[in-house]
Amino acid sequence: MESYNEIQKFNSNFGKNFQEITVVTGIKGFSGYGDKKLWEAAINITAWKYIDIDHIFKGKYFLIVIGDYKYCQELQNKIKPNSIISLKVRRIKNIILLFKILHDTETNIKLKQILKEQVRPIIYKDEILGKFKLNKPDNVFRKKIKWKNKNIGLYVKKYSVKRQVEAFVVAQKMYKEKLNLEKKIKEFAAEKLLKYKKNSFIEADKINKKKEIVKKLRLDYINISLKNNFSFHYYDPIFGCCISISGSLEKGPLKAIIEEYFGIE
Repeated sequence: MESYNEIQKFNSNFGKNFQEITVVTGIKGFSGYGDKKLWEAAINITAWKYIDIDHIFKGKYFLIVIGDYKYCQELQNKIKPNSIISLKVRRIKNIILLFKILHDTETNIKLKQILKEQVRPIIYKDEILGKFKLNKPDNVFRKKIKWKNKNIGLYVKKYSVKRQVEAFVVAQKMYKEKLNLEKKIKEFAAEKLLKYKKNSFIEADKINKKKEIVKKLRLDYINISLKNNFSFHYYDPIFGCCISISGSLEKGPLKAIIEEYFGIE
């Protein structure tokens, strides 16, 4: 009863009139928060129209739902990102409150064109590093590159045209200097890991332990941005930790973030 009252109170913030609309969902799926009783979840809407009117509304719209965890999870499975779907809703400004999924088939050409453009692959071709494909949910250009004897991920943040060129210049310089740069980064990472896992046994054999860490650190991917220049992401099999090292080409490694690893090898 308490949850029902909360839902009714939440719904009262919206207009009383129901509307039947067709929406183009955004590139990301539902995200939400809540507790054992009640959850609120939302998904971005790229464009929408009333079912019986051709005018298209575009902008920052959000479709929201409120209910228990099971209900929100069911809707997450039914309303996918990058899709066209008809709904019964109530709305206030740019917030659309879902009441029911409708089953009619939408054939509006304009909405289909919007969706087609939304899912169109975006490629950036760098003259040295090759072709990168934009991962739209993360707004990051991604590519697998050869790093020594293995393939790793190289991720370059998306910017405006001029700044995008600058970001890839950073990536090029980083790649050209990779041997010297990574040597500094691994030594920096080893120092941070030894401090993080400080104990008497390690202190007694610190030099050899540092060499062992440097040798076994496994590079998974590198992020490139204009703000921090780079961040190298490693897995350390000795201590079972993930460590991210960020810094700049001018100053070298500056900061380390260490997290315990709970994956399965």
